[in-house]
Amino acid sequence: MPASGTAGSASSSGGNRSGSPYISTTFRFAWLARAIGTRLSWFKGGQATPPKPPFHLPAAHHSCAIRGSISSLPAAGSHLGRKCPARGYTGAFASARNLPMIKGSIVELVTPADSNGAIKFESLEALVDWHVVEGSAALLVGDTLDAALDLDAEERLELWRRVVWQAEGRIAVIAGLSADQLETSLEFARAADEAGVDAVLLTLPATPFPSKDKLLRYVEAVAKAVKQPLLLRSRAERIAPSTVDALARIEGVSGFVDGASDITRARELLALHLPVGFALYAGNDLAAMPFVLEGFAGGVSTTANLVPRMVRKLHDAALSGDRAEAEALQKPLQSLLQAQPEDNLPRAVQWALIEMGRVAESTPPLALSQAKDYASLRRALRSAGCAI
Repeated sequence: MPASGTAGSASSSGGNRSGSPYISTTFRFAWLARAIGTRLSWFKGGQATPPKPPFHLPAAHHSCAIRGSISSLPAAGSHLGRKCPARGYTGAFASARNLPMIKGSIVELVTPADSNGAIKFESLEALVDWHVVEGSAALLVGDTLDAALDLDAEERLELWRRVVWQAEGRIAVIAGLSADQLETSLEFARAADEAGVDAVLLTLPATPFPSKDKLLRYVEAVAKAVKQPLLLRSRAERIAPSTVDALARIEGVSGFVDGASDITRARELLALHLPVGFALYAGNDLAAMPFVLEGFAGGVSTTANLVPRMVRKLHDAALSGDRAEAEALQKPLQSLLQAQPEDNLPRAVQWALIEMGRVAESTPPLALSQAKDYASLRRALRSAGCAI
């Protein structure tokens, strides 16, 4: 895929901050025609032909072999249908709402971008391949960690489409729909569907925190608009277990990400009689290990941006009930998490990825808010086994 900003089409009049050509109507029809042609080719000789991205990619981007096999053809409108690694979702998609439960580490991906907001698409594609190799279960793209990029629906469409094509069915892609206004979330939902993501996530509003009835109506409106499984996330406020139970019974809602850290909360949610297949996830890295040991399906992790294999191993150990192994892995992860400055976490994560050689340098170079943050992050990265 060409580097951002190098292809020959002009940017939109509003200024496309994504750093790549404006997605024209012609491009969309070409992309759709290619996708339809690929799906039709699956029926030739009874064998499935893996689709290829609509751009020429350097050989380095295809160094990761696709693991697994196709167990059945996907329904019209669904994603690629390939099996992902055993730690992620493990079945072909029978319908847009029938995504098998994701278990393990969901990486809340920090989208690499320059200081002007232009996305570094080549670095983004390399990160997708890296997370496939490291065994992450899914990638959450374009949610609250990317709020600073201020991407509109058109730019999110391009972001999600690029990630979906690079993932090639090897890892689940979850689109973040979170926004200040319901109408904006609905607009993002349409873009996510067009991009072909596997699931979507909505962070519930916290300020002002709505009443139970308003919250249910809000989620029902989004659930009706989306065509993929919908995950909900609560961060700033603790939602009553009875409200979580009511949310879980809304058609299309498939999981809940809880931001609490105390084990009592995990046990309260696990005691609910939730629908079969409904998944509970930890909403922060510190809670992931104890919550998964109690019975959660996994967790959404920001630290997995930097040490995806270690986070994956922690989830593997916790899912298998190996408390000793999980606790041993928690210690270096906790040091790394504490070294990340809270005032600008996305910038700190991207700076660390640049130090690790995973993301291209920025111009001008990224700067952290305090001088001590550089040394703290470097020490934590080295203690976690990262080569910098």
